[in-house]
Amino acid sequence: MGTQPAGDGAPGATRTLRDEIVGPPRQTRRAQFCVVGFGSLLVAGLVITALSDAEVPPGMSLVMVGLMVLCGFAELLDPRQRRFVIALRVAGAGAAALGFVLLLL
Repeated sequence: MGTQPAGDGAPGATRTLRDEIVGPPRQTRRAQFCVVGFGSLLVAGLVITALSDAEVPPGMSLVMVGLMVLCGFAELLDPRQRRFVIALRVAGAGAAALGFVLLLL
């Protein structure tokens, strides 16, 4: 009855920032909900802009796309495509950060 090392499968294991960026994708329900949620917000923003006189800031759409890629699509890919998953995570974070900058300007 020894102690179990804190790995990816251990309950209560702490994940570092490095594990979050370069670790394998975790295909969970949370990733599916992120894709659906942020995708719905993106579509709603585009529909509001198209059908009314109100304008949703372009930075908001960029934030939604970035978060959808970062939290959703990158996690739902095949774990064997690790470099592509890392590239999607970094690109999603960059797009979301650029969107936040555009919102502040």
